[in-house]
Amino acid sequence: MKCPLCDNNIKEVDVEDAIEYICNSCGYIQTDFNCVCGSGETDTWPEYDAQGIYLCKVCKVCKDEKLSKYRPEILSGYTQANVDEPIEPEGT
Repeated sequence: MKCPLCDNNIKEVDVEDAIEYICNSCGYIQTDFNCVCGSGETDTWPEYDAQGIYLCKVCKVCKDEKLSKYRPEILSGYTQANVDEPIEPEGT
């Protein structure tokens, strides 16, 4: 593979869940992220719960499977009223 900036050869390096193409001549770096599910999909994105907390990285192949591990209210949103329950019986 040739560097798009200087036309020298660039090397391929596996980095965690990505492949980086690095040019030693000019310093160019291109990163192709592969989904961690093993599908080989490079179109990935982070999924967050309804409160904006990061859950996991997904692709079109694994999104449904990964998100099925979470309760629906985590994904769609909830308020304190949805989770309020008495801790101790109320006094009489």
